[in-house]
Amino acid sequence: MNLKLISKYRRAFISYWFGKTSLKYSPLFYSIEATNICNYRCKYCPQGNQENNGPMKGRMNIGLFEDILRKISKQKPVAQIYLTGSGEPLMHPELEKFISLSNQYNFIPSFSSNGSLFIEKRIESLMNSGKYCLTVDFSPYREIYETNRAGGDWDTVNKNLKNLLNAKRKSGGAYPKVEIRDMSTIALGSLKEKEKSLSALKGMFDNLPVDRFSQLKVHGWTGNVGQRISADSIKRNKYRLCTHPWSIF
Repeated sequence: MNLKLISKYRRAFISYWFGKTSLKYSPLFYSIEATNICNYRCKYCPQGNQENNGPMKGRMNIGLFEDILRKISKQKPVAQIYLTGSGEPLMHPELEKFISLSNQYNFIPSFSSNGSLFIEKRIESLMNSGKYCLTVDFSPYREIYETNRAGGDWDTVNKNLKNLLNAKRKSGGAYPKVEIRDMSTIALGSLKEKEKSLSALKGMFDNLPVDRFSQLKVHGWTGNVGQRISADSIKRNKYRLCTHPWSIF
């Protein structure tokens, strides 16, 4: 148990709860965007907005990444570092070096992937790169997946995920930690439908070493999408602000 980290969580919670605008602690989480290039144009992601080109596309230099890690390591304790921003991390040809270098600085990085690029050779190199945590958004329903994951192919991701999980099982190791997140929640209305979808997703990967199944909540920097901001909702404490400004850099 890391008492210093627990204390830092407590300070962050108190600061968030009371809406403090001056924070006297370093971030709990760090988001380091390895690349902002993506091969998908998902409807629920800014990458899907064809009218907004956003910043120049590129990939982070490994030297810059190590410099960032060196600075972050001085801010310990740190809960987590993320290698995901608005891009697909596997679009970076040196992602494996990012993972290995993170481990050298005693961090186990996390990143989200659309799962489309887990070809067998890439799975092998990632398995040999070190410890990391992976989240992939998927759906048991092809139509929901391919409608909302523009550029995605349901069969490809299904096969890739199973190949990755079989490689993990064959290795006998605990890593990568794999979370599969049900994105069907963005298209389904009732709680019963969502529970049925999650159950179907779990059934697809039965007997494979998935560490966690969850449901996608589409997030914006003001909170979860679907919440409605109004003076009345804030007054009655029915709207809660995004926690990111108090915890992540």
